[in-house]
Amino acid sequence: MLSPDGRRLLLRVERGKTPVSVVIDTATGRQLPLPEAVNSPIGFTADGTKVYGYVRAMTGQEARVGVWSIPAGEKLREFGVPDFLRIALGPNGKTAYVRTSKAISSEVWDFEAGKRVCTLSIKGETKLYHNDFLAFADGCRKVVTEHSGRELRVFDAATGKLERTVKVPAVNTLAVRLHGVSDDLAAVLAETYE
Repeated sequence: MLSPDGRRLLLRVERGKTPVSVVIDTATGRQLPLPEAVNSPIGFTADGTKVYGYVRAMTGQEARVGVWSIPAGEKLREFGVPDFLRIALGPNGKTAYVRTSKAISSEVWDFEAGKRVCTLSIKGETKLYHNDFLAFADGCRKVVTEHSGRELRVFDAATGKLERTVKVPAVNTLAVRLHGVSDDLAAVLAETYE
C-alpha cells in the first residue's frame, strides 16, 4: 500500500518462509527501518511517517492496534478496537472502517485519536446485515458499502447516517466489485459478477 503522500510503499515480502513487512522510500528505492513486530500492517498515518499494525488480532475479540514510527523504528502507542471482524484504513491515513462481529455493526474510527467516531445506521438501526465495506469517498467524508450485491449505500463518516443508496443491476445474487467512486459521488464504476 502507498502512503497518503506517495513517498513510501508498505509491502509484505517472504524472507525464507516467514512473511515480513517492509517500507520502501519511493524516491530512492531504499528500505526504511520497520520493526519486525509490525507483522500485520493496516496502513500509514496521514503524514506517512508512521504505520498502523495489529499487535494482537483475533476475529470477534478485541484487536490491539499499534502505531510505529518509521524513522525511529519503535512503537509509539497502541489502542483497542473491540469485537472487530474487519478493518479498512482510508486513504487519508486517519479514518478507518471497522466491521464488528458480535454486534453486527459497521463503525467509523479516527485512528489518530484511537477512538470510535460513529456507528453506521439506517433510521436508527445499527445492526446492518450483509453490509460490506467497499470504499471511502469525498476525502474520507463518506463511506460506501455494498448490501447483498444489489445496492451501494453511502453513509456520512462523521454521523454514520445513510445519505443515499445506488441500485446496482443484478440477476440472482451477485457480488459487487467497486472500481472507483468519484469524489462528488456522481459516478460509481462497479461491476457485478456471479
